[in-house]
Amino acid sequence: MNYDSFFNLCCFLISIAIGIVIGFSFSSKLYLKYRRCVSINCLLRRISFLIGYRYDDVFMMCYELKNDSELNNLLFLNDLPERYESGCDFRSCWELSVKSQKYDKDEERILLSLGSIIGKSDGSSQLDSISALKVSLLDIEKRRNEEYLRLGRLYRCLGFLFGLMVGILII
Repeated sequence: MNYDSFFNLCCFLISIAIGIVIGFSFSSKLYLKYRRCVSINCLLRRISFLIGYRYDDVFMMCYELKNDSELNNLLFLNDLPERYESGCDFRSCWELSVKSQKYDKDEERILLSLGSIIGKSDGSSQLDSISALKVSLLDIEKRRNEEYLRLGRLYRCLGFLFGLMVGILII
């Protein structure tokens, strides 16, 4: 085997590997969107528990949510206040925190609605409103899962095929 054919073989394999990485990267983005919906669903369940059974105020709720390991990928929670301070407006803190993370519009709409619900009225009204948000989120979660299952495989296959095509062109 001479150096030219060895070099061509290496370039061929590297182009396939790069194509696979790109395909998996696009697929991974879809999966992360789905996982974020799952985390938001977990957030809604957790808040329902904190309101319905523990009767926590919004600041104690923020403290609990920040320390919940299942919600680690919802980074906006880290910016929320854990205790009341003079001049602190919880709703504006929630809104700024959510908007700073650049969520998709469906997720952002649900999170902003949630921020306007919690701590605003009696517990049963809050729980009813959160239940309505859960229904909306389940539709989004289902759509994201279907997207991942359908397009994720497509992206992985296209990445491989694109890498193969470039590799063939190199040879």
